[in-house]
Amino acid sequence: MLNKKERPEDGWPWQESPNRPYFFYDPEGDGFMYYATEEERDKAADNAIHEYLDDGWSEDVTNIVAGKLTHITRQCNVVSRPSDDDLDEDGCDEDGFYWSDFPCTCDYELQPLNDNQA
Repeated sequence: MLNKKERPEDGWPWQESPNRPYFFYDPEGDGFMYYATEEERDKAADNAIHEYLDDGWSEDVTNIVAGKLTHITRQCNVVSRPSDDDLDEDGCDEDGFYWSDFPCTCDYELQPLNDNQA
């Protein structure tokens, strides 16, 4: 188990990062885990695979997959909430959009992992 002393600067192993593009997925284990090298990933995946061996192999072992991350979903087309002065008494802007408590509106799209533009 990891502790705070072992936390990488760019996040925990279950968080994708340009510095950890290699992953494996174990639906019965920790889900997606990310690694800096293929070797680290392969060692962790091998350990996870062997967790499926009891009196025999569980058929679920075939659900473990591994790969290299190339794209992630990122926020785009962000529009910041107008000031309260620019909203009517119902909380709507001049286009009739009701802002509720939203700080912004946005879309999401698949973008290259190493693309630092948000």
